[in-house]
Amino acid sequence: MNRFHLASLILVVGCMVGLGCGEDSWTKKGKALLAAGDYQDAVAHFQRSLQTSPENTEAHYQLGTAYLKLEQHTEAIESLRKAARHAPERMDVQLA
Repeated sequence: MNRFHLASLILVVGCMVGLGCGEDSWTKKGKALLAAGDYQDAVAHFQRSLQTSPENTEAHYQLGTAYLKLEQHTEAIESLRKAARHAPERMDVQLA
């Protein structure tokens, strides 16, 4: 394989990884609501994100964080466990 083909392959794989790891609009809005302290609306946005993409690690993680803020500990643990199963490589998720 020559250098051009190798560089093209790296570029394509990089783009695919970048697109696959992007946040959807529901997760983005949920994170903004969470930062603003609007935890109940943040929960609704993360749940909506998970309806369209049940494997969304970030949405599970953020949903768990929102549930913690609402002191809904059982729901928080469930969401954080799901996030941990989906992303064993993410130390922040594993520690949560």
